[in-house]
Amino acid sequence: MAGRTRLRSVAVLFVGMACAAVAASILAVATNAATEVTGSWPLGLDALRRHPFRWMVAGVVLAAVASFALWWLQHRTEQPDPLIPPGERLDPWVVDRPRELGAIKKALLAGRSAVGITTALSGAGGFGKTTLARMVRADPQVIRHFKGRILWLTFGRDTVTKSAVAEKVNDLIARVDPRHARAFTDPGQAGEHLAALLNRGDRVLLVLDDVWYPQQLAPFRFRVPGCAQLVTTRNPALLHGSQVIPVKLDAMSDEQAVRLLTWNLDGAAIPAATVTAVLAETGRWPLLLRLINKILLDEARTGGDVSAAVADIRERLRRRGALAVDDLTGAQATTLDIDDPDRRQLAVRATIEASTGLLAVADRERLAELGVFAEDETVPLTLVRRLWKLDPLAARQLCVRLDELALVSLSGDTVTLHDVVRDYLRAALRDRLDAVNAGLLATFTSTLPAAEPLEPGGPSIAWWDLSPRERYLWDHLVEHAGPTEGEAIAADLRWVEARLRHFGVAAPYADLRRVGTQAADELALVLLRAAHLLRPTKPPQALTDVLHARVAEHPRWATQAATLRERLPGPRLVSRWPQPDLPDPAVRRTLSGRSEDVNAIAVSADGRWLASADDDGCATVWDVRTGEPRATYRGTNYEGSGDGVGFAPDGSWLAVALSSGLIRLWDLGTGSVIAEFGDLVGRTMSMAVSRDGAALVIGERNGRVTVWDIARRKLRAELTGHKGEVLAVAVAPDGSWLVTGGMDGTARLWNPAKRTGTVVADDLGPVDSVTVAPDGTWFAAAAVVNVLRWERATGEVTKLKVPDSGFRALAISPDGTRLAVAAYSKLVIVDAATGKVHSTVARFADDVVMTAYAPDGTWLAAVTGRDTRILDLRPPALGESKPDRRHRLDVWSIAAGRDTFVTGGNNVRPRVWDARSGELLRRLPKVNGIVNSIAVPASGSWVAAAWDHEVLIANRRTGKELHRIRTAKRDVEWVSAAPDGSWLAGGDKKGNVVVWDATTGVVRQTFESPKDSLEAVVVSPDGSWIAAGGYEEKLVVWDVAHGSQRHVLRQHSDTIRTLAVAPDGTWLACGDDDGRVLIWEPSSGQRLAKLRRHRGEVVAVAVTDDGRWLATVGDDRDVRLWDCHTWELATMTRLDSTPRGCAWTSDPRVLLVGTEAGICAFDLVR
Repeated sequence: MAGRTRLRSVAVLFVGMACAAVAASILAVATNAATEVTGSWPLGLDALRRHPFRWMVAGVVLAAVASFALWWLQHRTEQPDPLIPPGERLDPWVVDRPRELGAIKKALLAGRSAVGITTALSGAGGFGKTTLARMVRADPQVIRHFKGRILWLTFGRDTVTKSAVAEKVNDLIARVDPRHARAFTDPGQAGEHLAALLNRGDRVLLVLDDVWYPQQLAPFRFRVPGCAQLVTTRNPALLHGSQVIPVKLDAMSDEQAVRLLTWNLDGAAIPAATVTAVLAETGRWPLLLRLINKILLDEARTGGDVSAAVADIRERLRRRGALAVDDLTGAQATTLDIDDPDRRQLAVRATIEASTGLLAVADRERLAELGVFAEDETVPLTLVRRLWKLDPLAARQLCVRLDELALVSLSGDTVTLHDVVRDYLRAALRDRLDAVNAGLLATFTSTLPAAEPLEPGGPSIAWWDLSPRERYLWDHLVEHAGPTEGEAIAADLRWVEARLRHFGVAAPYADLRRVGTQAADELALVLLRAAHLLRPTKPPQALTDVLHARVAEHPRWATQAATLRERLPGPRLVSRWPQPDLPDPAVRRTLSGRSEDVNAIAVSADGRWLASADDDGCATVWDVRTGEPRATYRGTNYEGSGDGVGFAPDGSWLAVALSSGLIRLWDLGTGSVIAEFGDLVGRTMSMAVSRDGAALVIGERNGRVTVWDIARRKLRAELTGHKGEVLAVAVAPDGSWLVTGGMDGTARLWNPAKRTGTVVADDLGPVDSVTVAPDGTWFAAAAVVNVLRWERATGEVTKLKVPDSGFRALAISPDGTRLAVAAYSKLVIVDAATGKVHSTVARFADDVVMTAYAPDGTWLAAVTGRDTRILDLRPPALGESKPDRRHRLDVWSIAAGRDTFVTGGNNVRPRVWDARSGELLRRLPKVNGIVNSIAVPASGSWVAAAWDHEVLIANRRTGKELHRIRTAKRDVEWVSAAPDGSWLAGGDKKGNVVVWDATTGVVRQTFESPKDSLEAVVVSPDGSWIAAGGYEEKLVVWDVAHGSQRHVLRQHSDTIRTLAVAPDGTWLACGDDDGRVLIWEPSSGQRLAKLRRHRGEVVAVAVTDDGRWLATVGDDRDVRLWDCHTWELATMTRLDSTPRGCAWTSDPRVLLVGTEAGICAFDLVR
């Protein structure tokens, strides 16, 4: 094909050049004629002389055409030739199936619509579905139509679980675009990602071969313009719908069957009657016919009697068919029914045995051993050689022989078994299967080191040290090892970590699910709950510590992690006690990855997808089953926060309401914007979509409620009455009425058709949530301390007796009998009629601000800050550790001394803790606000806590209050102690650094920094200078003795949030809201280093007392450890809650991180 393309290119180039030359000649002559008007011209050129300007125009046109032709040729030759892969050239024995091939080509090539066509090629095994699909792929018309973009994916009966299907689709994604390869745990999410990639290019044909189960097709039920599918399957019921064109492939015609049976046997005289008899016994089955043809070719090559061989084969089929039926079912049968695939299997057995009869006994045994491999897998020849214990040459020669007998397919350095042949071989292995599996694995045990089991029955071989090149064994070791050993391997944290690092979280999850025991399923669930945190780390080895910290909620893995604690190389940050942010037992997965708080959620009608809208204006559609994002939608510019989101009833579009008043509809199939409309004056606060998808209701900041016609993009109704923000809206199922809740403390009922409204209840406080029952007979509203129910039939309003407060969100169960109520940080289920608590679903570190039921009522979604948790309402009983709640508290600030640390919270007494045991030692006097900062001097004699307009100084040992300094409405954000404990400094929102005497509480000095609002202050180790920074993006170093500025450092690009100084005072670490940490030299004002950015603001920095290590904590929930000698990143770990501060103790060396969930403690292991 490439040669013909080059020939055409040369030809077109020659013609183009000729045209250009002619055009140039005409132009030249015409120009001459235009200036030379006397005399006639010879050779018929007088017409050009008489009409020179016409010919000049013609020459220009011809030159333009020639130029375009040359340009097109150059552009065309730059495109790659759509060549057929060499391995897919059709074998010469392949017999045409013109009827079926024509039907497939008609379906694939005639489609001009924007919707992809699916062609279902169905038929029993061995009838040539795969071969015919290869004929389609090799067809020139098909290749031209799809420009060579033809992708092939084979499934098989062994690909049953979701994880196995996901791995197949993941491999296909990697072939389509390696840059966007991802390790999905769920096939649906993988399919959506594949659809997005395919939607970027030209037409494409997906060939899905050997499909057995609906779940194998599930990832490919997308509609991508220009994407056609060819599916081969034994079960045509798997495919249906208007876009599916079925093509049935069954027995060959007599003519086709004879051609295949007698291919390349022109010299053999085979009686027609014998041929007819063989066709009858085989049922004109292509696989059997090809196998028989192979046998006959061997007979012909070796000088045997082909006619006798045909007769013998016919007799074998006749006799062994009945015997095979007796062996398998006990029934008696004497004929082969070609409409019954199970009966046809008998002929396969007989035919395969006819082929294997030509092999030596040892070779027959080696062939049977190939049945140990997974179905439809490409097995490396090196692995086959290991199994057979043959040298490379002998193993290849035997594979060549088996390929000649059509028992295997040998392609390069890989071997593939037909699924029917594999079934036969596995049946032949029978009781030997375990022994062959053991023999295969034994060939690796001598090359791998021994492993010390982490638990009784654990693996004694370090399988996690396998070479990454052994991909087949990585993917199938658990199967080959058998149930007991396979579970031991899959459950070993060293194996889990290796699979995670090499292949992503989907790989170890698939291993555990493949085991199939309850214990393995429990571990798989634990892994799934932590999947959103198990992303690659820098450095890569830090992922091990993240894994150990997150899965330690299960006692089996907690024991293993403790055993491995001292074995792994450092430096490492290892959890000292169970993380306080481990998920509630009801949490099954977390939808996380965005850096902004979620403002609105919606669940699709089928429950597969959940959409969220967040503060930065993005809307994300998540796969509920896997927790992976399907797509993220946002405009080109920031247009306000996303305050409302809703699906179309059929899931075809997504509506997003932005705070600017803009409403945008996104096509979920293409990712493009369908429409934009709205009122940019109104400023959106809330949104709801009617059940029929016809109307969209917006609650605005100015108290207005607007109803929009989605189809016409026009304002249908404008409703006024609220005084202030409309916080919540909900629409009745029939769309005839709607309900709203407002900041003015009222819940209102509206008739949009009449544009009238009624106050249902008032004096409630902010009404944050309203929801309508599925049958439309009542609605509920939540307002801080009230949960109300309104009956449509009577208009009666009932206050439900829910024994709690802080109500922010409501959701009604699909059957209308239960009400999910968010009460501060917990989610409870109550009786919808009485408010009686049925159960507490889950507790969280942060307040629940939104919730939504699944359409089938099996799960709830709960939003806390930036995370959306999927909660199982029927959680299985797991062997999880009981949570250690000692360290679960809302921490706003933290500071440490040598062997103790102090935490501050929100309107609670600061607490002093023992660093070694983690036990609470004492509580300090009460404070009345959020403690923003805590300071502990090196002497450790006292502790200072700052909040709002006060600073508390208390004795650290006794907890007794020493002083309470009134800061005159300065709002002190940060305090830092002098090393000798004689004074402390604080920075306020007016830009002042104030120095107080620690003994008397009297102001010693004030350093003024006008127009600044200070967020961080630190005192040097010798007390000679103070550094302060804030909103002005500058760092000021003050000389304490002289009260003057030493340096003003201005290289920060955002608010300075946190400071830490080296123990010897030689450098200063400064973190800002832009995610940067800059290292400064205070003596010179020079910048020493810039550390890799966090995603989001730097919350805190802290340095060890020896100056060796610097910890940085970011709003991205990363905890990073830096080597202060090189400023290289040494290690890291991850949190599942928002951090607010960090500090080091020195005895023991522990990094403490205060978060919204509690106190995280990490030992520094070196």
